[in-house]
Amino acid sequence: MKARRFTAVAVGAVAAAVGVVAVAVVVVGLIAVDVAVAVAVAVVVVVVVVAAAVCSLFCLCVCVCVCGFVCLSICLVVCLCVCLFVVCLVCSFVCRLFVCFCVGTNICLFVLFVFVTR
Repeated sequence: MKARRFTAVAVGAVAAAVGVVAVAVVVVGLIAVDVAVAVAVAVVVVVVVVAAAVCSLFCLCVCVCVCGFVCLSICLVVCLCVCLFVVCLVCSFVCRLFVCFCVGTNICLFVLFVFVTR
């Protein structure tokens, strides 16, 4: 009887230990995934912000030189959409994380198309 009780306690202790290890592995895995996702999102945000800043400066220079101040707003909208779309295409070959960025620029181009063709 004592042997059975000892065996049951031993099996229970081993099962508990395995359960604790499994939970620890899952928690560490989730933390690693969260960190990886956070880093990926941070990289995407930085690239998008830098791309937007570079495109803004580029478009401002181009539009002031080409249009002057007469059609500056339309020129800036067109130029920014096209510039960000080109950045998106380049980045999408490098990393698939830019899908949302591409969708955003495609929406931008669609709105621009509707605005121009009205």
